[in-house]
Amino acid sequence: MNKYLPSDVTGVSPASLQVRFDALRDTPELIESLSVRLPTLRHILANMRAGVVPLMPSSHPGSFGNFVRLPNHYRSVCFKLPGTASEPGVDGVVVLKGTEPLLPDFPQYLDWMLRAPFRGSYLSLGLYFPLEMKLPPGAMWIEECVLEQKISSQVQQRYLAQYGYLARLPVPLFVFELTAEQVESYREVVRARLSADAFSRIDAKVRGGLGVEVYYYPSLPIRVADLPELDVKAFSAVSSAETLKATFDAWIQLMAELLGLGYMPSAPWNRGMGGYVDPGNACIDGGFNDLVTIVPFDSIPSEYLFWRSLRQSIQMLAHSVAAMCVAVTETRAPLPSEPPAAAVEYVTEELRHRIRSEQQNTQDLDPRLTRFFEVPSVTDLLRHLRDIQRPGRAAQYRPPASSISPPSNSKVGAAAPSETHETIGA
Repeated sequence: MNKYLPSDVTGVSPASLQVRFDALRDTPELIESLSVRLPTLRHILANMRAGVVPLMPSSHPGSFGNFVRLPNHYRSVCFKLPGTASEPGVDGVVVLKGTEPLLPDFPQYLDWMLRAPFRGSYLSLGLYFPLEMKLPPGAMWIEECVLEQKISSQVQQRYLAQYGYLARLPVPLFVFELTAEQVESYREVVRARLSADAFSRIDAKVRGGLGVEVYYYPSLPIRVADLPELDVKAFSAVSSAETLKATFDAWIQLMAELLGLGYMPSAPWNRGMGGYVDPGNACIDGGFNDLVTIVPFDSIPSEYLFWRSLRQSIQMLAHSVAAMCVAVTETRAPLPSEPPAAAVEYVTEELRHRIRSEQQNTQDLDPRLTRFFEVPSVTDLLRHLRDIQRPGRAAQYRPPASSISPPSNSKVGAAAPSETHETIGA
């Protein structure tokens, strides 16, 4: 047996789950691209394809063999792949997201989540998910797994076709579905600990199924938001101005490339969920995690909303830039809720240069994107004013005009005489 298989780590137990998504079957071009430089990955995938999903003995953060749970990663654990010099993690990690309900200490873990503070929220970690996100605490709703896999796969497929290599983003490998018995066990544990109101907000999703998402990432996905919980001295190599700039350049370049492919990091209707460029998803290796809030350009109906979405996304990335500077330099002053103006200006100008470069490489950029980085014209102003104009009174439905009026004695829901039927516009 290959000593680098997750199931071969002493103390790790297997779980048998149904495969919902299999990258080798469903997105073979992504696996082919990965396998060129990661031959051990195929052995791991074959092991999991047989239904062997490795489970850690505990939800506690820290290392266990080649496994590591990073601080703040409440629903995921990483398996470090062997490197070319047998150094774990050199060739990236396989991330398992959503195994926590299957671990033996999940009831105690959920008790802790209900007491633990969560970032700047007034709610505990265990209540933030059901009350704010309407998601099961400490678990992955199966449709969330499927949605993340679908979005990430589509983005990687388009990126690979455009650039010839994979982006520094998650590469989905599997989605597994928990059994009905496992879901019911989770449901009973959660129902006993949440209020009736909180539980009612997630019960339908829990009944709909829970899952485990498995993906590849090219390094340990240490996010900017994780840095305050880690030993900053261990990241002294990333604290120089030159290294910080290299990380920021990688973020901005990747964001520009994804914008060029027609993907917005976030939109106003994703408020409260963040975006892949925010401190909770921007990784210190120059990549991003969690693409679930990504918005295709064709889903943004107006230029006003497009510009608002892009401005919001720039502010998110500026916040990541400022937060990383604060974390690695051990600045004691708290970071304000709004990113510093200098950070916003820095990201905007760097992004402007890269979008212009993308425009030179391709002729099919969305004109709304290129106009954003130009000086607005009067025409732009008028267009945006029309987009945000609202009538003084509430809108009321009016049926389409018809050349034939219904009989005066007709009843609601009654069928009109067949001889009066005419085609609209005839």
